[in-house]
Amino acid sequence: MKSSFPINIKEQVGRVENMTYDEELDEWICANQKRLTFQYEKYKQRKIDVEPVFGQIKYNRGFDRFSLRGLSKNTTDWGLICIAHNLKKWEGHTQKKLKKCKE
Repeated sequence: MKSSFPINIKEQVGRVENMTYDEELDEWICANQKRLTFQYEKYKQRKIDVEPVFGQIKYNRGFDRFSLRGLSKNTTDWGLICIAHNLKKWEGHTQKKLKKCKE
């Protein structure tokens, strides 16, 4: 049985071995001369924005598993967890504002 994939490794466009790196522009050039760039800023921003929220929910709120079965029930459960998390954050912000107003 003949495979539809290229047998020769040098024919495979997506392999790193067939790419060249342009240090000046910080880009990879693949075998069919397309330039590939890696966007560092998006990944840096993700670490700042998203991951601490999951840590707060899992560690500080004690959430480690869903209590219901099924996608729709888990979606509802996750929504309630997020609402509770946001309300706790909102409470903290309002407490800070009240302290500033009293001073």
